[in-house]
Amino acid sequence: MQAPFSPTNFVNNKLRVLFVDDNPLDLQVMLANLSDEFEVIFSLSATEAIFFAQQMPQPDIILLDIFMPDIDGFQLSQKLKTNPSTKHIPLIFISSSTSTRIKTRAFNLGGVDFINKPVDPVELALRIKLHTKLNRQSQEIENLPALHPVTNLYNNNYYIDEFYKEWMNCKRFDYPLTLMHCAIDHFAELIELHGNYFKQTAALAVANVLRRIGNRPGDIVAHIDDGYFAIVLSDSHLSYSAGIAKEIIASLTEVDVWLEPNGSSTHITISIGIAAIYPDDNSDYSLLHKNAEQALAFAQSLGGNMWSTYNDIADESGQRAIHELG
Repeated sequence: MQAPFSPTNFVNNKLRVLFVDDNPLDLQVMLANLSDEFEVIFSLSATEAIFFAQQMPQPDIILLDIFMPDIDGFQLSQKLKTNPSTKHIPLIFISSSTSTRIKTRAFNLGGVDFINKPVDPVELALRIKLHTKLNRQSQEIENLPALHPVTNLYNNNYYIDEFYKEWMNCKRFDYPLTLMHCAIDHFAELIELHGNYFKQTAALAVANVLRRIGNRPGDIVAHIDDGYFAIVLSDSHLSYSAGIAKEIIASLTEVDVWLEPNGSSTHITISIGIAAIYPDDNSDYSLLHKNAEQALAFAQSLGGNMWSTYNDIADESGQRAIHELG
């Protein structure tokens, strides 16, 4: 299975960027660097910025200097985020400050990113495109159902949105993020043998086990494809995740999966791949998905009913034996 993240193409129209800064020189530099690629709107004051932010078509993103007279960037962001007509527009804070306190406050007030001056125009352009794309995806997802119709776990669309939020939270506070990919062993063959009723009861059996796991704030449990599940554990190390994996595997082996209503039952097993990372500016969330998938494939290649971490793939010793059930 491929990672659930998939790129979306931008429309051909230029993205509209509102840049708020009381320094005319900074505005001129930004215009020279961005105008070829974006439609740039400039504002020297908070009042002017609020006016431009509400005009149609609205800005796709707002670049916001923090230190301005009268109303600073923090106060302006609060006004934008509490206004129903502008709260959906992503904010990137720009500042010469390297203070952790300043950065934390910027993120807590709704910023999606923080860039230090002097600004690298190439990096800024890339971040504008990234956050605009993610914001569009998020807006689309808000209009979709959040739960899988069979298991009532988060579905893939909602999972993508929530995963990104946790990625940004862990990046902001320097927390580790762990991703577990879980797949019912030999699922396609079992469906062919037992039919669609088994397909649903097997998914429910796994869901009932998994929903007892992700019960901390920030944890996400999702049903993202047939026989395929994902668990996101925020602020979690591999050792904690390994314990969770063992608990899942052991619990599932004790669950009856019905083959037909009021008929016979069977048991199923699951394989789990685990990957962890500290999100930062040099890491990519798609890599975490890829690593979890590879760890899952490794566990499946050993016969299933096992768990594996991404670190185990290169291990040629006997590490894999400790991941077997029991």
